[in-house]
Amino acid sequence: MRPMPGPLGRFLGLLVPLVSGCGGVVDPGAVSTLSPEAVPVAELRGSLGLDLLERAVSGVPELGPSVAFPGYTVQPVAFEIVPGFRSSAALWLPEGDGPFPGVLVLPGHFGEGKASGECQEVAHALAARGMVALAVDMPGVEEWERPGRQIHFEGGAHNRAALAAAGSSALALQILVARRGLEAMIAAAPVDRVAATGASGGGVLAFYLALLEPRVRAIVLASPVGIPRAGHEGGCFCDLLPGHSGPEPGLLAALEQPSLWLSELERPAPEGLPASARFEVVAGPHSYTAAMRAVALPWLDRQLQHTPPDPSRAAQALEQPPTLPSEALRSSTDRGAMSIFELALQVGAPRAWEPRLELEAPFGHACEGDGQPVIGVGVPEGDLEVLRAAGMQTCTLQLPADETWEPRAVTGGYTLADRPASALRRLSAQLGGAPIYAGGAWAVPAAASGVAWVARSPRISVETLDPAVHPPWVHVPGLWWGGLEGLYASARAEGDGPEIFLEALDPGTAGAR
Repeated sequence: MRPMPGPLGRFLGLLVPLVSGCGGVVDPGAVSTLSPEAVPVAELRGSLGLDLLERAVSGVPELGPSVAFPGYTVQPVAFEIVPGFRSSAALWLPEGDGPFPGVLVLPGHFGEGKASGECQEVAHALAARGMVALAVDMPGVEEWERPGRQIHFEGGAHNRAALAAAGSSALALQILVARRGLEAMIAAAPVDRVAATGASGGGVLAFYLALLEPRVRAIVLASPVGIPRAGHEGGCFCDLLPGHSGPEPGLLAALEQPSLWLSELERPAPEGLPASARFEVVAGPHSYTAAMRAVALPWLDRQLQHTPPDPSRAAQALEQPPTLPSEALRSSTDRGAMSIFELALQVGAPRAWEPRLELEAPFGHACEGDGQPVIGVGVPEGDLEVLRAAGMQTCTLQLPADETWEPRAVTGGYTLADRPASALRRLSAQLGGAPIYAGGAWAVPAAASGVAWVARSPRISVETLDPAVHPPWVHVPGLWWGGLEGLYASARAEGDGPEIFLEALDPGTAGAR
């Protein structure tokens, strides 16, 4: 097993006592192979940057109007993640006084949250068995589907990068949402024992939640993906564990609670599953199918020591659960609409960025004119024409799109801007030490490249940041938290046009520092 990053050692021993004693009923079909050495659970918090997001909240969920079904009701729920940042859920509550077992239903990356079939079908079937279910929305879906709250796929790249620059991660935010959902379920319903389940990315969240939350007695993962997710696997980069690229058997071995892994593919059990785990192939689509529910729900009954009060109703809902339109599950969005970038600004702090410039990522360039070369990035073409008229050769960097860079950066411990910074440094060397004339977001990698550079105003700032224009790599550690002055202080000069470049640098002599 690969060693964990050094700084994580500070967290050793903090959570291990909390997860001891989380026993449950283990099935005879459990995995019985010897597990590798388990990763200390406390290290996970350091990898995630979870502690940075922790804030005291009211803990009182807000419930909307209910819809009645035979034996249970469904109603929307809103709850705080941190002050000013809310999420939503839907609560399935059986008739009676309880106490009931409760199951947190976590969404995958199917385009919806609590209203998705993968969540609703499971939640209705659970409620028909006499269990409480809470299906939780992750940021960016359902009523929170807006640019400032996106965290999934390409639309969430800026927000994921902002959280990373703050020292946290997209995965940490989702885990915190799941834990707040668990607390909301316990506050809103008479629940005395809890489990968690989800399909695909929802199973990933159930796994990490169980590692960090001793109140979760058991988990079910439908159509599970690699844990930690490997950067080359595809899927949503929001599941990536910073500093780790799966598979990592020691992380799976750290799970003490009973777990059920329902694979939709014919494949062996993941290496590292502990003896408390059960792995079963239920072939079908990548989803939470009826066949999977038929295995999962009776297993949860056993783990939570529960007997369905109406077996016929439970059987019918297991095969053909009803669904509700998303409008019926919508909570109020009149407040708590803080963006993820605003959240990142709250939790981040000034800190040093140490660029890693050894990357060999491919790039191209195009040059025009004669004379000593200068690299122009993020500046108007008119500026480059002025430089050429002054007898310089202007070269532009061509950085091809690379969908694999974000996962490689996150799992390898890089900052996204390391790639353009490395490319600028290598291009400068290739051109004999050419200086850089950089504007806008390109000031960030130019300053990090170690090459002499001139800044072309207007400056990039929190106020001028535009996710539709600026690339996600503009988010680097410390930049928005006091690092802007230091960024521009490294420039040889700063001005509104190419004349300042001509005054500040002789491209024939100014090179890498």
